[in-house]
Amino acid sequence: MQCNVSTFIFGDVYYKQCNAIATSISGGYYETFTLFWITIARRFFTDNRNRSVLALINDFILIYGKQKSIFRVYYSERLIMSWEARQTWLAPDLKSFE
Repeated sequence: MQCNVSTFIFGDVYYKQCNAIATSISGGYYETFTLFWITIARRFFTDNRNRSVLALINDFILIYGKQKSIFRVYYSERLIMSWEARQTWLAPDLKSFE
């Protein structure tokens, strides 16, 4: 199964627009968080591609569902909470994905 990132982002933005969830400094669409989690998921699924989709999704939820703050390993509070991070993709400033 292929996932187009721009389609996913469009769906997220569309959902929030339809439900009158405006982007502001404290809510709405968050580009950096969205692309951070897409990157984490893509790496997990790529590294485990020989398994069934159902097993992958279950394991991803088991592993990362408990690590909701994992972004703090990669991003400083100042960067991740910035307006710029909400509006555009910003690369991690504490630890790279490499």
